[in-house]
Amino acid sequence: MADTPGSSAAPTTFVYTESFQRALDNRLTSSQLDALLSSSKPIFVYGTLMLPTTVARILYDRERNATHRDAMVIADKMTPAILNSHQRLAVRWAAFPAIVPSTSSEHTVTGLVVLGLTPEQRGYIDWYEAGLYNLENVKVEVNVKPDGKRIIDADVYRSTQVSTSFFGSWQTDDGEDSGEEDLEDFRN
Repeated sequence: MADTPGSSAAPTTFVYTESFQRALDNRLTSSQLDALLSSSKPIFVYGTLMLPTTVARILYDRERNATHRDAMVIADKMTPAILNSHQRLAVRWAAFPAIVPSTSSEHTVTGLVVLGLTPEQRGYIDWYEAGLYNLENVKVEVNVKPDGKRIIDADVYRSTQVSTSFFGSWQTDDGEDSGEEDLEDFRN
């Protein structure tokens, strides 16, 4: 039931999968972050790859079916991050977004970084993202425990398209143009 002004209906609550909620809540210490950064460069994700279950299927379904445990292990290697001077846009006729650089420092994209991937695992993700995106280096901001921030290098899959006719507004489930939404708009 949709909420209407003046109604006494409780606000809609969204329930995330356990692994996605775990990734959203995950905050690493500086030493944990440094250990994961020493193995490989992280990937900043902002769409379907924000779901640990999606990442697990990409990484493991070739050899066996991905499990809930696989998704939870991946979630432990993810943490929220912010990419500045970019916009998340809807890809027309598709159920996934793309990001493009912005000339405004006001534009930010909230997503997650995936840390600790092996070269083989990165290759599987490259295959998954092939075609619409180029892998590019960016700097993202992550929060570290207990209360600090770090700027780290990460790779991101950024759109190869430059035509504005390729993109539309990224909208929330209620049809509102969100401009730039937060993680709440990535419902399962």
